[in-house]
Amino acid sequence: MAVVFPPPATLTPGDRVTDATTGAVWIWTGERWVGAGGGGGVTPSPIPPGTPNTGDLWYDTSVIPHELKIWNGSDWTTVGGDGASVDVGTTPPASPSAGNLWWRADIAQLFVYTGSEWVIAVNMPGGASVPIVFVLPGQPEAGAMINVPMVTALSIPANLAGSQYYNATDPTAAYTFTLLVVGGAILGTVSKPAGAGAASFSGAGGNVVPGQVLRLIAQAAVDTTLADVGITILATRT
Repeated sequence: MAVVFPPPATLTPGDRVTDATTGAVWIWTGERWVGAGGGGGVTPSPIPPGTPNTGDLWYDTSVIPHELKIWNGSDWTTVGGDGASVDVGTTPPASPSAGNLWWRADIAQLFVYTGSEWVIAVNMPGGASVPIVFVLPGQPEAGAMINVPMVTALSIPANLAGSQYYNATDPTAAYTFTLLVVGGAILGTVSKPAGAGAASFSGAGGNVVPGQVLRLIAQAAVDTTLADVGITILATRT
């Protein structure tokens, strides 16, 4: 069962609710609500998911009562059991242990502690689409840059396939944005012709891994009319 807040009075372990205000997804373990992670969801199954990534969630239906578990990088740990706890707040819990969970309330995101750092806990399978959004409010300055650090391995398709462009005010002359990996290769370009013409995407694409940074760079020459640009690059989780 999946419903929106407020949750029903009668609950069964595994029931999920969606906060209509924040979009956060929560699952009822039988004892308490646990964040399911940025809308990523939980895999219900009597057997564990194959090739899990750190932070993936599994609702184990092979045991009674059913248990919500999280992959800590080497093992499935029961949420709320030994080695796992859920803390809610806007700052990370002090002195965490591997497998501990932190629900960051201000951004409605679940994190898991790997033993050395907090990472986003999202049960997102390989091949899932991941939009990466770049926003340049107002008039883009010469060479303006937006940096997006990567938290998961992604593939950027050739010609930036599936990506989208928007501007509130069209440029007077043709304008180009460049997408690259900081310290690495150029992945592609976004070209907007003068006036109302549609933007085009090109480039070889490529792969990025956690820790790398995607950078979008505006061209060196300022356009006198271009304003309020939004670009969404559609990547795929690998």
